[in-house]
Amino acid sequence: MLFQGWFLKKGQNKNDKWRPRFFVYWTSGIVQYFESGGDNSNDKPLGEINIARDAKEIRYASHSCASCVALPSRSR
Repeated sequence: MLFQGWFLKKGQNKNDKWRPRFFVYWTSGIVQYFESGGDNSNDKPLGEINIARDAKEIRYASHSCASCVALPSRSR
């Protein structure tokens, strides 16, 4: 695991809103995201994003992040 914390994720439809999600960024370049804070190990991920293939924009949820840490850059 490289990083875990809160981020804002936008739905795939044009009018979907940005929603806060708890995420885990794995060394494989996959981000799994959850609705809750990740404190329950039985929580199933809502989905996953392949950063190299799918990510277009990443924003931090400012209301839940005292001092945000930038995600490590991935070399292609």
